[in-house]
Amino acid sequence: MFIVNGVSGSSLHCINFGAATDAADESGKLETNTIEYIHKGDGVDTLDEVIRTEEVGQKLVYVTVQLTNASDEELRNILYKFSFIGLTEDEETYSYYFRQKEAKDEDWRIDKMATSSMGGFGEMQYNDISCEADKNHILVMQPGETATIHVARVVNEDELDKMYLVFTPIDGDLAFTPDTLVNGYVDIRQ
Repeated sequence: MFIVNGVSGSSLHCINFGAATDAADESGKLETNTIEYIHKGDGVDTLDEVIRTEEVGQKLVYVTVQLTNASDEELRNILYKFSFIGLTEDEETYSYYFRQKEAKDEDWRIDKMATSSMGGFGEMQYNDISCEADKNHILVMQPGETATIHVARVVNEDELDKMYLVFTPIDGDLAFTPDTLVNGYVDIRQ
């Protein structure tokens, strides 16, 4: 069992973002994400049709997380995954936010989306532990030991008010599973 002790913003250091640099222009500034909402054609008589297009700013969200081994046993080879997800609140319930579903509710013809950049919710695009980029595992954690992890993702600026961080110690989908409910959803809305 793990306890997520703290989540905070942090300055950027020891970072190799790899694919995340595709979201930036030559000067390093994040580009606008162009989102196309598309009605799929049948491929024979009709082609795909762009119903509407919108331009959305992007932000890099960089989070520092402290993870503690709350068990009485030494843990080895711990694979971890953090996902940045969107949730909406309706009175006392939460639902996953899907941009495409929201758009389809406005216009039934919308079947899919295409984006010009990587902005949006999903699995961490960057993670480190002691500045060892591209590794999302912890070799050994003693009982009570705390590890500091940095994770980041490029997200659409207009979705920052829906943003939560979820810790999943194993691969899995973003459903309300027992693991994710025990470990919790961390509110990082801005």
